[in-house]
This record gives sequence, C-alpha cells and structure tokens, in this order.
Amino acid sequence: MDADLYQDAIQVAERGLQIMPLGTSIRVQLAHSLVATGRMPEAVEALEYCVQIDPTGGEAAAYLAGIYQQQGDPDKALELLRSVEALAPGQPGIADAIRELEAGGGAPIQSR
Repeated sequence: MDADLYQDAIQVAERGLQIMPLGTSIRVQLAHSLVATGRMPEAVEALEYCVQIDPTGGEAAAYLAGIYQQQGDPDKALELLRSVEALAPGQPGIADAIRELEAGGGAPIQSR
C-alpha cells in the first residue's frame, strides 16, 4: 500500500472514531496505518487506549505486545499478554505468544 492510501485510511479511521469513540476495532486499524506511516508513538497510544477500554481485547493486546517487543521491551510485552490471559483465558494466539516470550525469543508478535 502506498503512503497516500495509509493517510486516507488514517483519515477514515479518525472520522469513524468521531462517530464511535470507543471503537477498539477502528483504533486497531488506525494503529496499523500509523505504524505503516512511521507514526509509532501514536500507534502505541491508540493500542494502549484499546487495552485500557477492553483489557481482554486480544487483537489490540497482541499487536501492542509485538510493538513493545520490537522496541526492545519483552518484559512489558509479557506482562501485557499475561494480564490478558488472566482476564480472558484461551484467546487465540495469546498463550502461544506468552510461551514464545518466556522461551526468550521468536519473531516479534504480530496482530493476530
């Protein structure tokens, strides 16, 4: 996708959030576009807000944990994933991501 399309996606997501301010799915999509355009701090902020609104939200948490891991903070990623698993056990990919981090590696976690 080229930069203009990501910018368009950001604008659409921002309009969507005006209508549905608590829309975590919209914020996750916004975060993808923000990451793609190099706006990592804003992406982290959007995902942290999602996790604050819905601490059991596996998709946002997994994506945010992946960013934490890529930024060199696997402990923060692990803490986040463990909290999601404690609140809502059995979410797809969360237990596997925890095991990967506990084992000390693997590829960065991606949004699942």
